[in-house]
Amino acid sequence: MKEKKNILVIIGSASQHSANQQLEDRFADLVKDDFNLTVFNDLKTLPHFDPELSIHYLPASIVAFRN
Repeated sequence: MKEKKNILVIIGSASQHSANQQLEDRFADLVKDDFNLTVFNDLKTLPHFDPELSIHYLPASIVAFRN
């Protein structure tokens, strides 16, 4: 039995029933035997990226996403 590769899937749409979500659902079904998928579908909850803002304070949501 070969070891499964891990894939992080980021849903890039904030819509609840987006085409991106449907694509991820189909992709997950197709590769379930070969890959481990971790899906991040809360992109809309992250603050806008601004490197200047993270010099002294990194929002908890960004720390959680990176982890």
